[in-house]
Amino acid sequence: MWLTGRATLALSGAGRKLTVELGDSYMHSEVYAPPDEDYVALEPMTAPADALTSGRGLRLVEPAAILCASFRIELSAL
Repeated sequence: MWLTGRATLALSGAGRKLTVELGDSYMHSEVYAPPDEDYVALEPMTAPADALTSGRGLRLVEPAAILCASFRIELSAL
């Protein structure tokens, strides 16, 4: 999933809402929901899932450089 601007991922159920607010460094995310399981994974990503294999969308950080990335998780009642 290619994201523009600040993105928010959210799930709700069982009277609760889970929100993941992505910081500016996250341009991709992955949502994993196995068909016969009772969980969903929301994964903020700084590159596409196949970037290490394909090289497409791969961002590199120079030696001794720093990439700052943050996200915020909130759990609230509905």
